Amino acid sequence: MQAADRGFADVLTMSFPGVPELEQHHARAYEGFLELIGRAKSSGHLREDFTSRDLVLLLMAKPESSAPPPTPSRTPGAAWWHG
Repeated sequence: MQAADRGFADVLTMSFPGVPELEQHHARAYEGFLELIGRAKSSGHLREDFTSRDLVLLLMAKPESSAPPPTPSRTPGAAWWHG
């Protein structure tokens, strides 16, 4: 998701004081994430020491690390890129 939508991580790591609708969505997403963590731990698919704080670290990680490789251009200097 982060590679497809760069704003995704920003929205999940921000707070929205004064905008109750956004705070409600944020809180609901966070509660859903807590439920997902619990279910993944219960099924043995997630380490027991993983916490909700780890999500913030993952989302704040360098976005380029999750981005797909750039599409090669058709410029003369990039001709080698196309074989």
